Amino acid sequence: MPVTSEPQGYVSMIPGQTTVIVSNVSISVLAANPARKRLLFRNYSNSTTAPIFIHMNASAATVLNGVPITSGETYSPPLEVTYTGEVRAISSTASNKELYVEEWS
Repeated sequence: MPVTSEPQGYVSMIPGQTTVIVSNVSISVLAANPARKRLLFRNYSNSTTAPIFIHMNASAATVLNGVPITSGETYSPPLEVTYTGEVRAISSTASNKELYVEEWS
């Protein structure tokens, strides 16, 4: 059987995946990770009127300081941005909403 090897300097980019439940209380969805390369968020909720807000900071997320992601929408920071700090999220309503998260390190 032939042996294959990856090119020198090759970095595997297999994402860690998780789903978190978000309501109207700010929660931490990702801890700081200095090895982080990329992020992707998707709002899996059915609510078309209450987005999930992603806050790229360790301070509390609010509906005023977060990036809104509506139902079914995906958000990823621009390719030229490598954010390695804590990520928090909140919703504008108390009903639970599913937020899918991918983190490449």
